[in-house]
Amino acid sequence: VPLDRKEPYGPQAAAQRAAVHASHFVGRRADQVRRVLSATGVTPVIVSPYDAELFGHWWFEGPRFLDALFRQVAARDDLLFVTPSESLRRRPELSRGAGQTGSPALSSWGDGGYFEVWLTGSNDWVYPHLHRAEAALVEAAADHLSADGLLRRALDQCARQLMLAQGSDWPFLIYAGTARDYATGRVTDLMSRFQRLLRQVREGSIDPELLQEYEWLDDAFPEMDYRVFNPMR
Repeated sequence: VPLDRKEPYGPQAAAQRAAVHASHFVGRRADQVRRVLSATGVTPVIVSPYDAELFGHWWFEGPRFLDALFRQVAARDDLLFVTPSESLRRRPELSRGAGQTGSPALSSWGDGGYFEVWLTGSNDWVYPHLHRAEAALVEAAADHLSADGLLRRALDQCARQLMLAQGSDWPFLIYAGTARDYATGRVTDLMSRFQRLLRQVREGSIDPELLQEYEWLDDAFPEMDYRVFNPMR
């Protein structure tokens, strides 16, 4: 409803509604299990992944919904929450393949169900830079199969910078216009630092102070191993 017609927020009513939504979700999943079991004779495993921020950032009652969801499932004997690894332990035939091959469908949570949000006239300039950088890092990783010391640090840092630049949030923010300048700056700055550092790697003239500065600026993924970009690994 329009802002001038919104009523005061009622936490208790909101919590009750979240519990109703959880009950509906649990009921639908139980129905799904029964249908699959009846049709195949196999107890199904339902994979249900979600973006965690949707349960708090965009949906204030999300944590209450999850609380109700887990409590309701715990009180039933026809549904059970398990992790993927626990599911494989319970069903070892799945870990052996059992002739089953999964092929993810080409899809997206973006508007329209495909990738227009991330590939439009406003942000398509990002990808040629990323693809060239990836090809360059793959080549560098193949040239240095077992780097150590300063060279290893520099290559690991290049990998960090590339992976940060590949984040889908940047083209999304450019498309949405909510933080276009910031997102554009992040991509260009990361690519600039990547190119400068990789050039030093190629020339064998790595500046330790510059590398330390970049490690401080772009300090994500402390476990990064540049060799993941080596296709022959």
